[in-house]
Amino acid sequence: MDMSVVDQYFELALDLTERKRNDLLRKLDQDQPQVASELRRLLTNSNKNVDFACQSGASTNRGGKLDTLHHVAIRVDHIATAVAWYRGKFACEIEYHDATWAMLRFSNFRLALVLPGEHPPHVAVCSEEAAVFGELKTHRDGSRSTYLEDPWGNAVEVIDSASL
Repeated sequence: MDMSVVDQYFELALDLTERKRNDLLRKLDQDQPQVASELRRLLTNSNKNVDFACQSGASTNRGGKLDTLHHVAIRVDHIATAVAWYRGKFACEIEYHDATWAMLRFSNFRLALVLPGEHPPHVAVCSEEAAVFGELKTHRDGSRSTYLEDPWGNAVEVIDSASL
């Protein structure tokens, strides 16, 4: 089975209403049953409520304005040791540092260092529409965000741009 064909149908299906998506799946059941089966699996795993993601506008390019990558968080065993290692190897500044996490600022990027059990490793995106993704929680630095999981199990933090 050609996975690029499945990927193309997946992208198409995400933009369809539930009724049209079901019509597509019925047609694929007749013409390409393996593709239909894999597409169903992807759609089921991609989001608990695909219709919400498609119709809420969460996945649209809002007038050409792109969201911003805020940081990537990686897991380390000891914050101070990790800060020292990254600062010793790279030109970066400490934006925040305590015993449970640190934020290092590079010229084009932020790297969060987190402890297991304190914060999940994740990618953080700033969005003007963060609330579309779920209830926003206020953090000790005043930023507001919510976490979600992408279809492949990766944690994604969506930060309200206005809270930064």
